[in-house]
Amino acid sequence: MGSIKRFPIDILIIDRELINNLAEQDEDRVLVKAIVTMAHGLGIQVVGEGVKTEKQVDILKTLECDNVQGFHFSKPLPPNEFEQYLTQLHPCGIDEPLVTSLG
Repeated sequence: MGSIKRFPIDILIIDRELINNLAEQDEDRVLVKAIVTMAHGLGIQVVGEGVKTEKQVDILKTLECDNVQGFHFSKPLPPNEFEQYLTQLHPCGIDEPLVTSLG
């Protein structure tokens, strides 16, 4: 954990292994909450990776996770489909992160 203080970290990504069982495992929710609290205390934003369900989104929101990403929003896309996907999301060309903000 010492390296989290030494390096200029702005964003911490919580691995999908902890996200997978959020709805079923109290231990995973406790770990995610601890990670989010620690990161926020250090001024670091948190992204939940590998989100597959709306329930996971709701839990991460409750745990005060800043952003989420995963198959719940889209599967990986080839470049041409990705451009079309972005155009549908942001038809006016609005510049936003490629993760979904929960804040």
